[in-house]
Amino acid sequence: MKGLVVALLLVATACSSGPPNGVAAEPSPSPTPAPTETPRAINFPGPDRSAPYRPGVLAREIRVTEHKLHRAIALWQDAGGRRRSAEGHTVALGALWQQKLTRRLVARSRILDRVLGALPASLRHVVAARVRAGAGLRALTSPVTGHPDFRITPPTPYRELERFYRAGDDRYAVPAAILASVNFVETKFGRFMGPSSAGAKGPMQFMPSTWDSYGNGGDIWDPHDSIIAAARYLHAMGAPGDMDRALYAYNNSEAYVRAILIYGRQIANRPDAFYEFYFWQVFVRTKHGDVQLTGPGHDHL
Repeated sequence: MKGLVVALLLVATACSSGPPNGVAAEPSPSPTPAPTETPRAINFPGPDRSAPYRPGVLAREIRVTEHKLHRAIALWQDAGGRRRSAEGHTVALGALWQQKLTRRLVARSRILDRVLGALPASLRHVVAARVRAGAGLRALTSPVTGHPDFRITPPTPYRELERFYRAGDDRYAVPAAILASVNFVETKFGRFMGPSSAGAKGPMQFMPSTWDSYGNGGDIWDPHDSIIAAARYLHAMGAPGDMDRALYAYNNSEAYVRAILIYGRQIANRPDAFYEFYFWQVFVRTKHGDVQLTGPGHDHL
């Protein structure tokens, strides 16, 4: 269908009825002991903090962050779930730190086994899957030359996205969690909508020629139209019966297919995963290192 944005590293990617679901089950992590925090005083590292390198410190940060982020998301939802709020900012900081810890493991695979070995079994499975997905997607990207200059937009409100994913599921039987996963990997829920280096556009990164066939006259930049078109396309390519084939048609990469399925399983089966990924940010690879383009510490959330 089209290629990933080679410059961007879009990886490490609610309504009362809960986050999108609909893919195969994955074990949920058991509650992990962590230092007790005051419920409304949950602190995460600032946006300029770099993830640690030492395996023991990384493992400890992962355990504590998962516990605190779960609590922060609960408080955020209790306060109304507004992205631009004090509670939303706390979740954004926690998700950014979670993302940085994951990215550190993606970049330093030689310490991965030592870090995973220090985690509880259920959390080990979740982290290992995230790292596997992130490493596969990173291998598909290339560093940009010069100063990165991309048009950044705010993410689509997550409650709207959930309605659109479910509408795609209802209409074309493509699991809502898969549509959320594609939206996450392709554009971080609309934070970067292209055009990509290959010419793909919009929240779900359609090539214009493919959009002409599957957009049904809609707006390629509109989240609703784009998500429904993605469901329509995946259904035409074999979903849900042959999801691997359909996703491979969407992007001709086994690593891409694997990543979409991994993130989709986490979104479907871990209650907080959709909200965590919703607050993950856009990073770009350069020849001088990775650069964060969105999120706390930047103009765009």
